[in-house]
Amino acid sequence: MMMSWAKFIFVMRGPLIELARELYQLCKGDPVQAKAVLRRIGDYGALYEAKQRDVDRRLEVLRERDKDGA
Repeated sequence: MMMSWAKFIFVMRGPLIELARELYQLCKGDPVQAKAVLRRIGDYGALYEAKQRDVDRRLEVLRERDKDGA
């Protein structure tokens, strides 16, 4: 379900406010440090997704091999 940007922000306002509060506390109010934390989270997410794609590719190869061998 695709929604507009404004509606998305409206729906996500609670979790976004909580995230901002946690970042504020964690980073002692330093927005530069908070941005760095968010960047690291994004980088980790991208790395996780890449590793997951690799695992999925390897599983598919094994499934094909097992299917051909059966």
